[in-house]
Amino acid sequence: MTSTQTKVIAMLNQKGGVGKTTIAYHLIHYALREERTVLAIDLDPQGNLTLALTGDFALLNQQGGSASLFPDPSSPTPSPSPLAAMTAITPRLQLLHGHQHLDAVEQSLALPNIRATAAVVRSLPFDVIFVDTAPSVSSRQLAPLFWADLVVVPMEADEFSVSGLAALLKSIRLAKRENSGLVYRAAINRFKIRSKYQNLIVQQLEEQLAADSPSLLLRPLLSERVPVAEAIGRRKPVWAYGRSPRPVRAEWLAFCEAVYGDL
Repeated sequence: MTSTQTKVIAMLNQKGGVGKTTIAYHLIHYALREERTVLAIDLDPQGNLTLALTGDFALLNQQGGSASLFPDPSSPTPSPSPLAAMTAITPRLQLLHGHQHLDAVEQSLALPNIRATAAVVRSLPFDVIFVDTAPSVSSRQLAPLFWADLVVVPMEADEFSVSGLAALLKSIRLAKRENSGLVYRAAINRFKIRSKYQNLIVQQLEEQLAADSPSLLLRPLLSERVPVAEAIGRRKPVWAYGRSPRPVRAEWLAFCEAVYGDL
């Protein structure tokens, strides 16, 4: 990533449990490793990214956070400024947290408001902005497609991912009519290299993605490793966790480098 312009990366999938937050967490820490200033926006009411970054369960009941990006038509007062609603995690990492009240902002997300939020997000003073979305079809999932330079679609090597990818690509292609610079990449998580079934699924995904471009599947494919979860539990990326085997550290660093190579 060589440009000094703010870069926006969105994590998108309509299926939960595919490692979306785990990948976002490591991409955030890779940006910090490169001495970037980072904003994490958690648009998921479950607040998984919020918990991964802070370990603070109280934030999940606290209004504000990422809701400050969207106007609330039912409120007589304007939403707080996103800058005022941020939680500082480190000097270079700020968070607009996710919380259980986020479903209430759906009513404010007509297309004109989604366009307006793009300008708000783009004006925030950070090198990199990460957006984690809810694993469901909603306006909060659509809005980041209008903000992002890059969408990362985490998935597993199974039939559900193959069948669900078509719907995701349809949303991404629609968003490109408004956001012509949008790029997307697919990421395979929990890959078992010795599984003939999973290797066949990866081949099918590559064929499906090749309709757009031959290099849309990010590599390396991410394997299922216990140290990754252990590292996050200790608020560290896996490459900074002392009990992580060297191949696991190298795999995640190479993956993050591949993502940033698109920016």
